[in-house]
Amino acid sequence: MKQRYKILLLDADGTLFDFGQAEREAYYKTARHCGLPAEEEAYHLYSSINEKLWRMLEQGEIAKKDLVVLRFVHLLESLNRSGDAVAISEAYRLYLGEGAFLLPGAEELCRSLASVCRLIIASNGVTSIQKSRLARSAIAPYIEKLIVSESGGADKPDLRFFTYLDQEVGPLDKSTTLMVGDRLEADILGGFRFGVDTCWYNPHGKELSGEVTPTYTIQTLEALRNIVLP
Repeated sequence: MKQRYKILLLDADGTLFDFGQAEREAYYKTARHCGLPAEEEAYHLYSSINEKLWRMLEQGEIAKKDLVVLRFVHLLESLNRSGDAVAISEAYRLYLGEGAFLLPGAEELCRSLASVCRLIIASNGVTSIQKSRLARSAIAPYIEKLIVSESGGADKPDLRFFTYLDQEVGPLDKSTTLMVGDRLEADILGGFRFGVDTCWYNPHGKELSGEVTPTYTIQTLEALRNIVLP
């Protein structure tokens, strides 16, 4: 059977990288460095604040330059503590950039597909952090290009992100391009708007919701290899 997909647009966090582990370690290092509570309750509070702000970002309700500081402004307020949110944010971003933890199967997937596909990371993250994490990771040799929304001025699912990506690595043949990611509201919706097939990485079996249906749904990264190489 002929190989259908020759270009993979891969989300980073939650698809290739274990962002949960990176976030947790970065928070605890930052907490010890900046005098914040280094305990589970405080970490979960931070994580929930961060998640809410990222959802606002995806809806176009907040800018990334504000998000990276506001999450610590809100955390300090919730903890009833004073502190320099800008300095805390800078420390956190440095520590987060060290967290190059891959999800199970990510290295094997990239290694096996790099010879037959263009592998392009399409991330809503912060440019400096994503560059640092990729450079430290085992998949760096297999990734053709890292495209980060901060550099393009728009976040997935905004079509402007994909227009920027297309300018950087394209023009892409959309008929042989597949967008792969774990977030329906960012990766799958964005890929749909761009006009490419989509693959929802759903390892925890979440219910399908939202305005679009992915072309494929997988629970393991190995299953993606089977889609690309039928």
